Amino acid sequence: MGLYQEASIYICGLVVCAAFTVISPFYPKAAQSKGVPFWVTGVVFSLVPIFALLSSLVLGSFLYKLGRRTCFVSGIVLVGISNILISLIVFGDTASVIFFSFLSRILAGIGSAFSMTSGYAILTSENTEDVQKTVAKMEAFCGLGLIAGPLIGSGLFAAGGIFISFLLVGIILIIYAPLGGFLLGKTKPYVLSEDKINIIEILIKPKIMLDALCQACIMFTLGFIAPSLELHILNFDIEEEYVGVIYSVNTFTYALSCYLLSFVPQKYDKRIMMTLGLFMLSFAFLLIGPCPFLLPPEFWIVVSSLFFLGVGGAMIYVPSLPNMIDNAHKRYGYGKDDRLNDALSGITTFSLSFGEMCGPGTAGFMLSYLNFPESSTLIAIIIMTYFVIYLIGSDLLVKVAKPFKSKLAGEQALIELKTQDDE
Repeated sequence: MGLYQEASIYICGLVVCAAFTVISPFYPKAAQSKGVPFWVTGVVFSLVPIFALLSSLVLGSFLYKLGRRTCFVSGIVLVGISNILISLIVFGDTASVIFFSFLSRILAGIGSAFSMTSGYAILTSENTEDVQKTVAKMEAFCGLGLIAGPLIGSGLFAAGGIFISFLLVGIILIIYAPLGGFLLGKTKPYVLSEDKINIIEILIKPKIMLDALCQACIMFTLGFIAPSLELHILNFDIEEEYVGVIYSVNTFTYALSCYLLSFVPQKYDKRIMMTLGLFMLSFAFLLIGPCPFLLPPEFWIVVSSLFFLGVGGAMIYVPSLPNMIDNAHKRYGYGKDDRLNDALSGITTFSLSFGEMCGPGTAGFMLSYLNFPESSTLIAIIIMTYFVIYLIGSDLLVKVAKPFKSKLAGEQALIELKTQDDE
């Protein structure tokens, strides 16, 4: 794969992710000032993953017919338009704010599914021997975008408010779309096998489903804090313009961790890394409240939780798609087929969108009955439960226990042999 092709996809990840996170620190309060109920804000944040989820299922099956390059460029344009639309909320009343917010997030969801699914499909098909390293690089750029979004948003918010922040990001995306398509150029012809590729049949394979739920956990945690963390941070008397900088702690550690994980050998057992990532996510949610039963309500503890969220998310995401590809080939007997890569890329987008969809809605519901520390503690318990499920379901526990079992069997054999000698 050429340098320009890779660069076009990496930059796409950067600008698309920046477009999403630029609204996270400031939209909740802006919507609240226009009379939008908090639960509606949660729905607004959920619309992106809902429509990305629906689009990814269709796209994963028909990407080879629609064309990867066409979907790639179209997706970037749609995300750009979505940001321009949401910039208009500063001029409207409650009803128009809700309308533009809904329309913007619907287009953003469809656009993100098109651009990211096609991008990952191209990367995994063109770099079959080094998928994990390629995914790690892509996520490092996505992480940079997640960092840039809140930081750029904070700067533009201070200079010109929400309208300027969202409008400029949208224009940049629309300008980049044709340039990205030009740099991408022509992709290689599809490699097809005799296998019947059905995205639903692949998704419900147990090992692939386990990895998909791990991916969902990442975006669930980010979706949970998106509409709620700003208000939680402001309770510590932090000035609003610093909220974006605090958000960037998570994204900076995520980007750096993804880059460092690109050096992990391809043959390393990916399940170990993913299991450790789940544990870190659970630990992070004990800190972000902080847990009222274990920790004092200190601001530095909340900030430290964002570090663990970033590292844990990277440890899950980087090996997850390569592990699904390995499972599809080795456990379920699929041959080399670019449609399989399309399907698994679609499943990845679906899983991330599912988690992101559930996160804001769960936050809105839980925070109606519990405070933030209690809610985050409950999320930590849920993630730890899945940590145990993954440890068992992925057969990692069997692998870890095998040496001890062999040693125990050997010791038992020696005891029996000694007993026979004594007799």
